[in-house]
Amino acid sequence: MALKGQVSKLSPPVERLLTLQARHPKGRRGPSPLPARPVPVHERLGRQTVEELVAAYQDGATTKELTRRYSIGQGTVLRLLGEHGVAMRRQGMPPACLDEAARLYGEGWSLQRLADRYGCSAKTVGTTLKHHGVRMREPWERA
Repeated sequence: MALKGQVSKLSPPVERLLTLQARHPKGRRGPSPLPARPVPVHERLGRQTVEELVAAYQDGATTKELTRRYSIGQGTVLRLLGEHGVAMRRQGMPPACLDEAARLYGEGWSLQRLADRYGCSAKTVGTTLKHHGVRMREPWERA
């Protein structure tokens, strides 16, 4: 409020600001308007919406589609599906099959044939094998 004595006339907005500053020193404005804890997704979405999400996934919607449709993260979608006992689709190549897949690929199996065997995409098989140090065949090396 020291400014009041130095200036002849203050504009109403500045006057209000100085009054608020005097009431709430050091920028404190009282309790935070935010809730003390995040609202659980079940409460935000509601039981019926969660059931719709689960049904949509079971009817073929992808997790990416559900994240956009319900404005929630992919981890949240996966957690909700897991909590409802939903069997997940296309979860990549099973880690236990990596050695076998590398051996079969070395014997000449195609990525698509391996994908059919392990229930995932050919791209997933290729990426997994590359990530684990398997040298991929060049196009002219393919059978």
